[in-house]
Amino acid sequence: MRYRANTKTGGFTLIEVLVSMFIIAIGLLGLAGIQAMIVSNSGTARIRSIAAILAENMSGAMGANESYWSTGTPPATLTVTGAVSASSCDATWSATTLSDGTLQGKNTDCTTGNCGDPTTMAAYDAKYWGCQLATQLPSGSGQIACTAASATAPTSCTITVQWAEKNTAYKQSSSVASNFTTQQYTMVTQP
Repeated sequence: MRYRANTKTGGFTLIEVLVSMFIIAIGLLGLAGIQAMIVSNSGTARIRSIAAILAENMSGAMGANESYWSTGTPPATLTVTGAVSASSCDATWSATTLSDGTLQGKNTDCTTGNCGDPTTMAAYDAKYWGCQLATQLPSGSGQIACTAASATAPTSCTITVQWAEKNTAYKQSSSVASNFTTQQYTMVTQP
């Protein structure tokens, strides 16, 4: 009886191993891209949450100073632009610019003493809020637009927070002129 030697080898050839390693490498690169996008999106969600919290903070301050915001003479539209000179607003709140001349002229620090009147308290609240917008949001600013009370409706104020948000996309074109867009969060409150 003659035995024939088996000339076929069992196992993988070097080319098969290289092809499988190439396929695995492409899959891992795809996963790395998805991971980078997840990290970017979680940062975007964090900024949006901060914007909502800051709008709610101003709404609470307006509710606490009802004598100015609902029965006083609030400006029809108040634009708030903060200064980004420090990481803490405790020392730099007065650097915030308000579009209303009456409120802009008030510079009393209500944490160290008595504000004296509702207008001074409203100015301090708006300036401190503007500083928080500037230090906690990229290019953050705010606006408050109030409608006076009428016989059928109470005073209503719209609080708008704006900031710059980085554009994110899985396959973003490099020809995009600007990587940032202006986003805004708006809420309506009755002080």
